[in-house]
Amino acid sequence: MIRSLSALVISLWVLGPPLLRAEPVEVRPVAYQGLEVKPVTATVRFEKRAARQGDRVDQSMRVALSLSSSTRQGEQATKSAERKRERYQQRTLLVDEVTEGQAMAVRVRFQQSQRAIDDAEPEVHPIVGKTYSCRRTSDGLLHVTRDDGSLPNPEEFAIVSESMESLGKPNPLAEFFAGRILSVGEKVELPTEVGDTLLGSGGYLGKVSRFELTLLEVSQRREGRVARFSVDIESQGKEGAQLRLAISGTLEIDADTCRTRQVDLSGPLAMAKTTGSYSQARITQIRGQLSVAMSATYTER
Repeated sequence: MIRSLSALVISLWVLGPPLLRAEPVEVRPVAYQGLEVKPVTATVRFEKRAARQGDRVDQSMRVALSLSSSTRQGEQATKSAERKRERYQQRTLLVDEVTEGQAMAVRVRFQQSQRAIDDAEPEVHPIVGKTYSCRRTSDGLLHVTRDDGSLPNPEEFAIVSESMESLGKPNPLAEFFAGRILSVGEKVELPTEVGDTLLGSGGYLGKVSRFELTLLEVSQRREGRVARFSVDIESQGKEGAQLRLAISGTLEIDADTCRTRQVDLSGPLAMAKTTGSYSQARITQIRGQLSVAMSATYTER
């Protein structure tokens, strides 16, 4: 169940191509139906709600990445490439089992799941229209079966398991906000270790150097109090790697539950790598644009 940025971004890297091993996601946000936005409040206290058996989440997710690479040896350009990747997924989750307030088992049905590479027709994943039972066991392993109890094939398992990567794990964003009181206009700096967990991607997007949120407004909607933040994230390559990412956008959190309702982030990334000996060194520079979007609606038991 995606409740943080990590599960969104990590979906870039599973089954991805060699260049940055990136595989973006194309997403249409879930539309809020009949919203009634009331006047903004000046302060808000965040409360965390434990998961319950029977809870339902409807989610849409999109990750898109465009990359431009060029390789030079000395003063001579030897190679260049343009790549685009998009991935889109829409799904519904039903919580089947809860342990100490944490959802450990769910059923997930995929209404849509596809990826597009460059200008080719989108590839529809074999999980579309199917329901899977997913369970995180005490040893940390994720078990996935089809709705009829049979085992999925390797391709199905790879897609479902990366989609359910956060199942049974703590939600670092909810833990950070639970019990906090913020005022509109106030900025909060997330600890870098929390930012690294939220960014995810197994280190491909570097280590977070800044993760800053600014509370823009708090509105009373039909589904509850929603806090809207501006987001600024910067990351750099680990151990001297020449990688830099800067993304910004907005984040909406349900103040009564600390659940993420909407994410809309985008920004540039750049990296460089050198191969070969000093006299034959080849320098590859990669520049691109990353965008991440997610929206969710929650139906409580």
